[in-house]
Amino acid sequence: MLSGTPKRSDTAKIAFASYPAGPDGTERMRRDVTYGTGRGVRDFVIRRTDCRFYDDEVNEEPYNFVPEAY
Repeated sequence: MLSGTPKRSDTAKIAFASYPAGPDGTERMRRDVTYGTGRGVRDFVIRRTDCRFYDDEVNEEPYNFVPEAY
């Protein structure tokens, strides 16, 4: 099984992952395979990112949260 989730928000362990204890006793998930973004782009399984920067003005609007509306 593969998971792109290194850590769950509910702190439960990821199924089929091993969690050996380190020298300090803390359990950390051990990776079986490491496959980085650079390799994924070279293997054509991840699309290359195209970042374009433009000069423009930013107009900031205040955020007014109204809890009664929910």
